[in-house]
Amino acid sequence: MFHLPDIEHPLFTDATSSSGIRFAHSENYFDDFKRYRLMPTRVSWGGPAVAVGDVDGDGLDDVLFGDRLGRSIATFLQKTPGSFVRSNSGLDGVDTTYETQAMVLVDIDNDGDRDLLVAGGGPEFAEEDVERGLRIYINNGKGQLKRQLSGVPQISTNATTINACDYDGDGDFDVFIGGGVETDRYPYASQSYLFSNNGKGLFTDVTSTVIPEVSRIGIIRSALWSDIDNDGRFDLLLNGEWMPLTIFRNTGSRFENVTTSAGLEKTTGWWYSLMGADVDNDGDMDYVAGNIGLNTCYQSGPDTPIEIFAADFDDNGSIDPLITWWFRGKRHIIRDRGQVFSQMPTLNRKFNEFIDFAVAPIEKVVDQQILDTCFHRAAVLMESVLLVNDGNGHFTVRPLPSEAQISPILGIEAFDVNQDPWIDLVITGNVYGAEDDVVRYDGGKGLVLLGDGTGQFRPLTLPESGFITQFDARGLVSVRNPGSKGVPLVLIAAVNSNETMVYLPLLQGLRVQKTDPMKVSSALFKIGGGQRRTEVYCGSGYRSQTSCHIMVPPGATSMTTYLGSKKTGTAPVTKP
Repeated sequence: MFHLPDIEHPLFTDATSSSGIRFAHSENYFDDFKRYRLMPTRVSWGGPAVAVGDVDGDGLDDVLFGDRLGRSIATFLQKTPGSFVRSNSGLDGVDTTYETQAMVLVDIDNDGDRDLLVAGGGPEFAEEDVERGLRIYINNGKGQLKRQLSGVPQISTNATTINACDYDGDGDFDVFIGGGVETDRYPYASQSYLFSNNGKGLFTDVTSTVIPEVSRIGIIRSALWSDIDNDGRFDLLLNGEWMPLTIFRNTGSRFENVTTSAGLEKTTGWWYSLMGADVDNDGDMDYVAGNIGLNTCYQSGPDTPIEIFAADFDDNGSIDPLITWWFRGKRHIIRDRGQVFSQMPTLNRKFNEFIDFAVAPIEKVVDQQILDTCFHRAAVLMESVLLVNDGNGHFTVRPLPSEAQISPILGIEAFDVNQDPWIDLVITGNVYGAEDDVVRYDGGKGLVLLGDGTGQFRPLTLPESGFITQFDARGLVSVRNPGSKGVPLVLIAAVNSNETMVYLPLLQGLRVQKTDPMKVSSALFKIGGGQRRTEVYCGSGYRSQTSCHIMVPPGATSMTTYLGSKKTGTAPVTKP
């Protein structure tokens, strides 16, 4: 256990024991590397999913945690700000034959309460298994959730994210489900879907007509509905493994891939998470993208990328993913002879000696003609970054500080933590499921980055921040309590195969504006000589949905709210 030295004025304090949230995630035993010997990380250690929203209609956000196959979704109701009680919302003991990969709490039938949408998946299931599909639970208005069986699209995918927004502006929540790894076929992608809502909670698959390119675009890990160019329409941002930071622009009738024109075509990496944050108070959305970081053996660059070649090279019915790095001007397979030959035993006839395989470039292992036609991707960027928007949806990519590169970044929260005019970041992340011959990626202990308004960040030490997350930390969400001066904000860090951690801010003056995501999609605050745009997200970060209530920036003098491009209200902001 890691302990902090005492410091007089840290920004956060550990409230795990006093919060009432007692949730310990667990994983089924599943040996990924027995089935997929040459993958760089396990695909089965994905959870837990976490979603924040007012389930019981009492005005306070509640928290739901997804779990493994064999365990039901856990509900914690917030009874007073910062105090939670485990409750049966109708989900206890229900649908335990499914693995919960991602969740979102939104009102899909326009009756004024939060319903629950759950995306399933997991490598334990066959690719065509409908138990990996979409599940919908309708709220009865009193906090009881009951599964809807009719009118639910019958799909099967290894989902990694579910994100809701009214992308077509017709007054209801539509849903995107991002697919991860296709079962037994790494690095091929499982299917992704876009569903349109008819206003009554019945969904139609519109992927093939509205956004066909997204169907098998890659191993998606995170998605975000956001307006990149201030035209009032929700665009779709994606990232994932062996993918560039990808943007689909909403034209009003369909989506077009604008990744190249946005300046992001050279960002292929091993991405995990996305969060929007107007870091420079210029009225447009910038973005934080969490990557695997630089504390691994997979070091790459534009001229020396980490590459993957995949096909059934030995004709035995299984996909063989070969990952390479550059050494002395040639590409060599990273994994050792024993690992590669256990996947492709026919190579024993080609390389009798260890040294022969060790010095062989990949072109000597697999015929060039096959390499030219097989699955191929090249990762050139492993750093976690900030995307600075020029206001028109074109971005400058800036690496986060070196302290943010020591581990993968999965959980991201963006708000002002120290009462200056600028957005700050709170981040978490580790990945214990690295391949067997590599140590786990566990350098992350939680990190607070203070923004300066120019896109630069200053990392705080752990004693200064008071925020520490241990073990296999995953998503990070905030519970926001409008009108509460005592506990306006609760930070919750989800942990794979361990207990959830809870933190409270110690700084006074944090303010939260009550927000209905069906009535407000963004807000513009006048602050100092600039203006800060804030968006409302129903799904963000890593397998997470944070609170939809809006944090009021310190020093803000007025707030204008929008639903798409329509102005819905303007009000002065009073001092706390």
